[in-house]
Amino acid sequence: MTKNPIINAFVAIIYIVLVVFIINFTGKMNNGAGDPPFIPLAVISLFTLSAAVMGYIFLSEPLQLIIEGEKKKGINLFLQTVGAFAIFTIIAFVSVFYFRFGEKEKVKEEAGGGVICTADAKLCSDGVTYVGRTGPKCEFAKCPGE
Repeated sequence: MTKNPIINAFVAIIYIVLVVFIINFTGKMNNGAGDPPFIPLAVISLFTLSAAVMGYIFLSEPLQLIIEGEKKKGINLFLQTVGAFAIFTIIAFVSVFYFRFGEKEKVKEEAGGGVICTADAKLCSDGVTYVGRTGPKCEFAKCPGE
């Protein structure tokens, strides 16, 4: 790899995106017809390959520096790469939580100024009736008898 921890961490992120793409693609190939017997083999192989690739990305340059007698530089490069990767990981998780649980999902402004609420449903205490979101704040409607 490189002696630049940001580039090393970015390469790790790119690799993870590729792995996620492969997992999503292979999951869609089966069309819900039951799991083929080779899936566990493929998953374990992918995990093993991922461990090897990530080990190379994170450790190749730091170990080279340590072998060349520059122990402090090698350790610093490793820690900086892990730190940069941690920052990318935190940004990814914050993005997921923002777009998954943020206000933008509950209330979306329409071009005409109205409000569109998500299609959530709440089961009422009678165990039969469901109510949806309504109003400008997209709150659940009251259940019958409340």
